[in-house]
Amino acid sequence: YLDSNELAYDYTKYYRLAGHIVPDMKKSLMIGGAGYSYPKDFLREHPQASIDVVEIDPTLTDLAKKYFALPEDKRLTIYHEDARTFLNREENQYDAIFNDAFSSYYSHPFQLATKEAISHMAQMLTEDGVIITNTISAIEGHQGKFLRAEYATYKSVFPYVYVFPVALPEKGTVVQNVMLVASKKPLNLQSKNKEFKAYLANHWQGEIPQDVPILTDEYAPVEHYAIEIMN
Repeated sequence: YLDSNELAYDYTKYYRLAGHIVPDMKKSLMIGGAGYSYPKDFLREHPQASIDVVEIDPTLTDLAKKYFALPEDKRLTIYHEDARTFLNREENQYDAIFNDAFSSYYSHPFQLATKEAISHMAQMLTEDGVIITNTISAIEGHQGKFLRAEYATYKSVFPYVYVFPVALPEKGTVVQNVMLVASKKPLNLQSKNKEFKAYLANHWQGEIPQDVPILTDEYAPVEHYAIEIMN
């Protein structure tokens, strides 16, 4: 939207759940800036907090400044590099990490989906913090292999991992945006806030089969799973 601050895509609104989980957060990280719609929303919603954004393509940042009103703000720091190199070296602590990096419409960069990458994120996360990751996948069936692999990978690092299908929360065989929420402490799935309550209501209640191996730097068939999503 050029004439509104509203988020255009429903899945990006789920990043706002960080405000429910860590209401007093001070510092956050976003992996994948794209049009910077959510970083701008974050700055508006959390005037006390700052956000770092890792975006591999500086041209996208230039486009966001030119066409999508990306502001100059001392609370916004942008890094133009591969997010994995950033994760490998960074020692900052974050209250929330938002992951929205894609190498194609369906496929994540494999190096950001592995246990090693997620372990780096866990080390950077505060004890009360949360990671919210956007995926495009089914949950069940052959089109859900990536989601199940990524879920298992997060579970190998975090004690608490929750799944939120965005469009059709009861349709596990439908390819859609599915948000993974990982934390070191259990998530409160209740809220008096109307907006948070609506997002939390989409919590996936069904079983998630453990029928695919976790993703590692040595074994991460992310592109193969993406091809299955399209067929």
